[in-house]
Amino acid sequence: MFVAPGSRNVIARNRVVRGFAGIGIEKGKGNVVSRNVVIHPREVGIYLGLNHPPIGGDHTVVRRNKVRDSGGDGFVVRETDDHSRLIRNLAIGAEDEGFDIQSATATLIGNRTR
Repeated sequence: MFVAPGSRNVIARNRVVRGFAGIGIEKGKGNVVSRNVVIHPREVGIYLGLNHPPIGGDHTVVRRNKVRDSGGDGFVVRETDDHSRLIRNLAIGAEDEGFDIQSATATLIGNRTR
């Protein structure tokens, strides 16, 4: 499931099981990803922005999501994404990093990884 491009979308209370990636916001402004559960994606659980082509979103809020057993990172904020906030998310059992934050403008508040 991804948004590319799109602004002011709300992706909330979904359950995503398996698949390549869970939820992605590739471009757009003011999107919200809230209270979703992503289980066992082959790659990333929840991601913001793309490296190839280099595009990203702006002011996305990712809050109270859970990613379990991702084949890569649990959460990724790519360098192309600006001023996003990750608030109280949980990454469990990621094969790579729980949170891979590449953007210098991202804000993280109360996130956990196990």
